[in-house]
Amino acid sequence: MNTKHLLIATAALALTGCGGIGMGPRATGVTQRCSGTCDVVVPVALAADGCKIGPLSADIIRVGPQAQGTMIKWQIPKESDSQFKFRQGDAIAFDKPSGAPPSTIMQNGNGAGQAVTVHDKHTGAATYGSWDYTIYVTGNGSVACKFDPTVINDDGTSTY
Repeated sequence: MNTKHLLIATAALALTGCGGIGMGPRATGVTQRCSGTCDVVVPVALAADGCKIGPLSADIIRVGPQAQGTMIKWQIPKESDSQFKFRQGDAIAFDKPSGAPPSTIMQNGNGAGQAVTVHDKHTGAATYGSWDYTIYVTGNGSVACKFDPTVINDDGTSTY
């Protein structure tokens, strides 16, 4: 690799980590295929402007159809500062302009603790879809942060 290519690669890598002014952290593109049960680790740390979430163990959750659906559990690990908890109420909120999944498929996850669980009732072609959502975390009652990942219900055969 010559110097020009190295400089371009370094600049591209640096820019992928920039959230921009006023924006939350960027997704890393880490995908996790889930069926039955799915655990997503949500690290949280104190930051100058409140708190910072991430990187998640998976910020794209791909769910294949299951007769009983899939339980998705977001967990703040013990290694994170213990003051942080998922926001009371809709800690996992399908609140994006693209819309939420129908409530018969998946509802928002209520928080107030170190873990939030959502039952994704993806059972087949009628429940395919892709939904962006927001993870909301609070700490000490005075700091808050959020992160914007995605859940994709697909046919269960995708390799990406």
